[in-house]
Amino acid sequence: LANLTDLVLIGNRLTTLPPDIARLSKLARLSLDRNAITNLPPEIDRLPGLRYLTLGGNPYGGEKADEAQAELRARLPQCEIVF
Repeated sequence: LANLTDLVLIGNRLTTLPPDIARLSKLARLSLDRNAITNLPPEIDRLPGLRYLTLGGNPYGGEKADEAQAELRARLPQCEIVF
């Protein structure tokens, strides 16, 4: 899994990702659409190659979605994020 570059986890009822996500150091694209994700672990910041992240159809950030989305974009400035 260390060489994994694309990970598609669409529609799996996930609520978050495990901290071990940071072990996927070559991950470039992460698709998490249509889950139940409200936040991502801080370890997501340790994916320097992550360039594209999709979170469509998730309640990301809950009632403070705008604030949470802005904060995630600040944490991952190299990454295009689609909510």
